Amino acid sequence: MADFYTLLGVSRSATGDEIKKAYRKAAFENHPDRNASCEKSAERFKAVSQAYDVLMDGSKRMLYDINLERPQSHATGTSTRTTQAQWDAAQHNWSQTAKERWRQAEEIKANKEEANFHTRQKNHAETDRVRYRKAKASAETAQFTKKAETLGRFWGTRSGMLWQDFAAVGALATIAVGCCVSFPTSLTMENAKADKQTAIDSAAQTNLVPES
Repeated sequence: MADFYTLLGVSRSATGDEIKKAYRKAAFENHPDRNASCEKSAERFKAVSQAYDVLMDGSKRMLYDINLERPQSHATGTSTRTTQAQWDAAQHNWSQTAKERWRQAEEIKANKEEANFHTRQKNHAETDRVRYRKAKASAETAQFTKKAETLGRFWGTRSGMLWQDFAAVGALATIAVGCCVSFPTSLTMENAKADKQTAIDSAAQTNLVPES
């Protein structure tokens, strides 16, 4: 696998701005449109673009630097660095892992939003319940006040019937009962007098005055 730092012509300690500047220069020099006669310009341009993509990404660059630090095998004289296919597979795995973490983060975020939504609904319901209780208490107070005002206009007091009121009602009831009892008695006496007078008148007419 080609050394990305060598492709861009920068050191391993190069900053992002230095890598970006070197990439623009290398991409301009190896662009296929400027090198139509060169068959390898497209491959070099692709390699430069890949190097820029890796070195400008912090995670990818760290993984790439670790791979560069692997020594060559002393037994075979071959490099223990990963091949291009292995590097592509590692990038693919890293991409899949990043996507999975992003999905999990979005799922956690959605769950939190749903929990917050239910919490807001619960708070709204509790607020409505409190408002209903206050409105009910206010209505009951207004109704009680209205009844008290009506009672006050009738009795002269909002405290209801006092002991003087009960005494007056009792007196009226006694008078009413007395009237109900005395009226039939008076009516009976009047009827008796009328019957006696009728008998006297009848006797006078027939000259048969009964002994008294």
